[in-house]
Amino acid sequence: METQPRSELTVLRDYFGAVRAVRKARTIFLIVVLLSLLTQVSGYCLARWGPRLERQYQEYREQREFEVSSLRSAAFPEPTTSTSPSTRSLASAASPVPETQTTTEPVAIVARPGEKVIAIKRRLPVASRPASAAIYREDIIRAVLPLARFAGLACSGLLIMTYLIGVNICLAGRMGGVCHATSAFFWSVVLVTLLFPWRNLVPGSMIELPDAFFTLAELQHGLRELPHDRLSHILHYGRFILWPVFAMLAALVSGVRFSLAYRHVQRAVEPLILMKVV
Repeated sequence: METQPRSELTVLRDYFGAVRAVRKARTIFLIVVLLSLLTQVSGYCLARWGPRLERQYQEYREQREFEVSSLRSAAFPEPTTSTSPSTRSLASAASPVPETQTTTEPVAIVARPGEKVIAIKRRLPVASRPASAAIYREDIIRAVLPLARFAGLACSGLLIMTYLIGVNICLAGRMGGVCHATSAFFWSVVLVTLLFPWRNLVPGSMIELPDAFFTLAELQHGLRELPHDRLSHILHYGRFILWPVFAMLAALVSGVRFSLAYRHVQRAVEPLILMKVV
């Protein structure tokens, strides 16, 4: 088996180092894109179901506090003083019973012989809160959504350039893996197509062109007009959840394809680099 000259191995080592640098840059940009898309979905879920979850948690805390207080009152009853019937009648005549009295919902206490006191759970009514015009955690969503939009669009463009540089390096170094690297490049083009705000490029279109990122005004409009039939459900959740999920899938596929290209290059180049040249 012929060994390659030292100069060719040096060039091959440089090409392989360049592929590793491209792989590191791809990892950083891909993580930023995924986090930005996940922020969009999380912002919608927080605004859509956040008040309901907070209300359920508050009801759970109030129920637990009521059960604990009921158990304590059953285990340690307050001492009562006995009075004679004449004294009780005089006291009742001196202090008449008011017309309106506050009552609390009773809780059934079951006491078994040789066991602790057991309280039967009973749900307490919770006062309804007034509806607010602002969405849930509006200050947080207002600050996070523009940052996620900028980071996702910027890093998706840098991801395309990264894959293009990786394809050129594989072609120039003749190291293989060009097929997987080219596939990753085209999947990144699909990713940018899903992220690009086409509605700003084509204003006044009859069809609402969606993109994976949305603004606070669009979120408020979507939450103000909740879906009521099957088509509106598809359009609503497709706009705020499915479209970002499709973009995340495209980003993940592009990352996997470039990882396959890197493994192919690594299996082809590392044995030649580690081989000793006499």
